[in-house]
Amino acid sequence: LAATTGGACLGQSGWKHDFSQGLLSCGMRTGGSMPAAGQCMKNLQGVSESCGNCLGDLIQCGRDHCVKFCCYGSCPTSSACRDCNQAHCNGAFSACAGENPP
Repeated sequence: LAATTGGACLGQSGWKHDFSQGLLSCGMRTGGSMPAAGQCMKNLQGVSESCGNCLGDLIQCGRDHCVKFCCYGSCPTSSACRDCNQAHCNGAFSACAGENPP
């Protein structure tokens, strides 16, 4: 995981825009790997590098823990996918970003 301290996304509204679609798009483009996933989210969402890193870490965590529950990208809004991300990834994102996933 990228070294980023809490609050990286505070005061930046862009990271929430089309949140799930952005994560899916950058995840697919980068194979869900950091640092490419973070750079993709930084550029796509128009946020700081540190906020992009939090988002990229979230993508990589989802890839590592939840890809099968998210149907390999085809059911990112399913309850199984959301539950897996909540259990494995959202806490670290919130600690990094200073915000909870929308």
